[in-house]
Amino acid sequence: SDASAMLEILERKFQSPKSKIRARAYYYLGLAYFKMGMHGPASQAFKTIVDRYYDSDIVAEARANLAWCYYELENYKGARTMAKDVISDPKIPKNVKMACEILVAHSFFSEKAYDKASAAYGEFAYNYAKTGDKDLVAEALFQQGKVYEIQEYYNDGIKSWQALVSNYPKSKRAPEAMFKIADIFFKAQQYDKALQGFKEILDRWPKEPVAED
Repeated sequence: SDASAMLEILERKFQSPKSKIRARAYYYLGLAYFKMGMHGPASQAFKTIVDRYYDSDIVAEARANLAWCYYELENYKGARTMAKDVISDPKIPKNVKMACEILVAHSFFSEKAYDKASAAYGEFAYNYAKTGDKDLVAEALFQQGKVYEIQEYYNDGIKSWQALVSNYPKSKRAPEAMFKIADIFFKAQQYDKALQGFKEILDRWPKEPVAED
């Protein structure tokens, strides 16, 4: 395949004893494939680092990205196992740990293990509310709300989305969360609350696509 051929070329080209160079070449190759939506070839590149260059300074990032490749390939259990293995390393960078922790929650959601998913999203949002990446925390709250919506726990979903809107109003998920809240009120025929929500979207986020809906 094209991916295998590219990996062979890299292996021949970087015969220097400096494995750091080869590891980074595979790493950026994997990132390029991933961004192009070619998750199979990307997983091959990241796995090469994990298998051959396990003492590299970017092996944690490679393992995390490999976990995400597994997720995109719908190998949710494999993704979760790899992500948990990365999380268990006390030396991993915080951003890598966060990416793996939210991946665990996503994997439960994708497997329709909704109780585990909502718990994982909630734990993530709680743990990183003050010190984590705000966009990732907002994403966790948004997804937790979606889980509750699927389970028809509408009040819990509203609470998750309200927490998002209140604490992370600049998040790209904030207007969508407000729309979700207003839509639930509308379907419940609580039109006064729905009207308030829709007006808030138009007032606070007039240029967002959701406002055009």
